[in-house]
Amino acid sequence: MLQLITLFLFCINFLAEAKQLTPNSNFSPTFSKSKLIDARIVDGDEVKPPHYYNFQVAIFIDMPHMQEEGFCAGSLITRRYVLSAGHCIAGANKVEIVFGAHNINKTESSQIRMTSNKFRFHEDIVIFFGLNDLVLIELPEAVPLSDEIGLAKLPSLNDIEGNLEGEKATFVGWGYTSDDAGELSDVLRRTNTEVIGNEECLESFFVIQPHHICMDCRKHRCPCNGDAGGALIHNGKLIGIVSFGSAMGCSDPLPAVAQRISNFVEWIITNTDIEAN
Repeated sequence: MLQLITLFLFCINFLAEAKQLTPNSNFSPTFSKSKLIDARIVDGDEVKPPHYYNFQVAIFIDMPHMQEEGFCAGSLITRRYVLSAGHCIAGANKVEIVFGAHNINKTESSQIRMTSNKFRFHEDIVIFFGLNDLVLIELPEAVPLSDEIGLAKLPSLNDIEGNLEGEKATFVGWGYTSDDAGELSDVLRRTNTEVIGNEECLESFFVIQPHHICMDCRKHRCPCNGDAGGALIHNGKLIGIVSFGSAMGCSDPLPAVAQRISNFVEWIITNTDIEAN
């Protein structure tokens, strides 16, 4: 018989080692085989050349009643909108988004910073299940594009993505490099992974739905704390937004889970200024 354990999602606390639970009275805890934590890059490599993934942004989160900032990543999908994981931003007063960053602990000449408090969560988001875990952040003005700041390429309505099972994919982020790291990576990192089928993933997390896409973590090259909202990329397209993983730790062999973007293209088109293709 399966052991049932309460699910939960954490928002990383950027300035302290403790991970803080994002409170939200609209969502209730449920049960699963494994605890869920804020998605977690282990054993990754520094992105070279810098800004190769120039659509990736750093998001510093101002949460009420918290002295330290939270942190997640996101993807610039139009000059006015950033796409990230919904649980990262839930309950936030505002966020500061850094575009064109490679080293988030330096003020680089490529960086542009904007503050926003305009968030559009997916209407069917259920945070403790990791369901429809997406948010669109509207920017106060259009971001100027450059070699260091670009737009993510989304799946089109005409794409036949399939389930991508067995395909190689890349994810990027500034998250912890190990369970013991205690702080974010200064520089953007990447690692390669393999997409596993949802049926296999269901053996670890019974919440898995068609809008999830799962990454094989058995080789311990997986997201870590602070990587939530980061990009999962296949053939140059943004196929996933990193969402959750095992609470047993970043090196745990259980899968890491992202939101499958091909399932949300119509929602993104409806709620942004992006053009259908």
